[in-house]
Amino acid sequence: MHIYNVILEITRKCNLECEHCLRGDSQNKNMLPTVLSSLFSKVKYIDYLTISGGEPTKALHTLELVIDNLERFGVNLGRIYVATNGYNAKRKFVNLMCRLFQICEDTSLCSIDISNSIFHDNSTDDANRMRYRMDELAREINLNCRNKYHTSHQATYSVIRMGRAAEWGHRDLKIRKETLEFYVSYNGIVYPSCDLSYKAMLNPKLQLGNVTDSDFDVKTIEVNYNTLFIESETLIIDNDGNLTPGINE
Repeated sequence: MHIYNVILEITRKCNLECEHCLRGDSQNKNMLPTVLSSLFSKVKYIDYLTISGGEPTKALHTLELVIDNLERFGVNLGRIYVATNGYNAKRKFVNLMCRLFQICEDTSLCSIDISNSIFHDNSTDDANRMRYRMDELAREINLNCRNKYHTSHQATYSVIRMGRAAEWGHRDLKIRKETLEFYVSYNGIVYPSCDLSYKAMLNPKLQLGNVTDSDFDVKTIEVNYNTLFIESETLIIDNDGNLTPGINE
């Protein structure tokens, strides 16, 4: 089985409470081991794997299980992407990312982004020190580690009306029929977008299948995904998971 784009929600834990977080309040949940073994036992190649959360550095044991299962089942990766707030900089995280990058065909396309958003507390010496340490550790073992920063206008404009920003965000979540992101939640349920809040994920209409199902396959997920777009090629999803046909562009 070949999947182009997979986003793994390895945890719902987070060490921050950012006002713009599209997920909403953090939850004490990590990706179940059975989800990882079920998915990677059926998949042979992933073009683009994203490690998501929550905050990935809060689930290092789960991240290690991801790598163990990739190696165990011989899954090939094109490239890897992970974003972290950088507050929880630990050598173990960087070492695990190094193992993960080594599975990829082209490590030059892999990256760790240290989010330096204006919504984080970037003013303290501690915050700056931890981000610098993360960047330092990554460069020490030759990882591609980028410090991503948005200006105030850019960051505010990019905030989606989801999670904590449901009432004040500046743009709707829109998904298009041609773009299936294949977001795998901690419990194995597959969703059509990586930008859904935990509340929106409760809507069964957005649940395309579960990787732990014995009959799981990409074709079934794609069929279920396409049924969402009967009325329009574009959908708008709100924080409650309600779907509204958008204007075809």
